[in-house]
Amino acid sequence: MSPNFINVHVSADHPGVVECREFSDSPVVRITPTKVSKVNAYVSCDDLRKEMFGKGLDLDRQWYLFEHIREFCHTDEAKNFTCPKPATGKRQKQTVPPKYRRCIKMHI
Repeated sequence: MSPNFINVHVSADHPGVVECREFSDSPVVRITPTKVSKVNAYVSCDDLRKEMFGKGLDLDRQWYLFEHIREFCHTDEAKNFTCPKPATGKRQKQTVPPKYRRCIKMHI
């Protein structure tokens, strides 16, 4: 059975080496983790994106925050930062006329 390490230390001085201890007073065990993969694990920083941008909240969620959560923010600054008024108008809810609704009958 492999030991359970509770004390783990990594350092930029020794890249790729993990120093582990089973207990705080145990001797140090040095491990070099390896990844078995067909993919190259080393990626150049030039290949990575410099910035990543999220999609943001959809319009319904923005209106929900503005109408229901904004009141719990204490300051106007917090309200405007956390739950600003959406720039786009509110969407109309699509309702299905009663004659097009389907009822599912369950027989037990």
